[in-house]
Amino acid sequence: MGLLEGHRALVTGAGSGIGRATCLRLRADGATVAALDVDPESVTRVAKEIDGPAVVADVADGDAVTAAVDGAAAAQHAAVDAATQAAISAATEAAHDAGGHSAAGGHH
Repeated sequence: MGLLEGHRALVTGAGSGIGRATCLRLRADGATVAALDVDPESVTRVAKEIDGPAVVADVADGDAVTAAVDGAAAAQHAAVDAATQAAISAATEAAHDAGGHSAAGGHH
């Protein structure tokens, strides 16, 4: 039994990179995972890898995100226990690495 057995998660930016890795890790630890991404092809591919639902949505659209969470909960037959923001985290990290401001307001 995995550490996250019985838990449900929704991962944004799930189509590649950190988001995909997060999906794979959560699933390996026993969670039921819904993958969310703006790119239908990549999110469908990842959803197949984790045997979970694929949700196509743009995280910049609040209504779409609300609908995605509701859809993920319905697909998983329960409320989502955790959501990660891989797309936002990756963008913040890339900006920080490029010498921009970090999410905390500091400068690299």
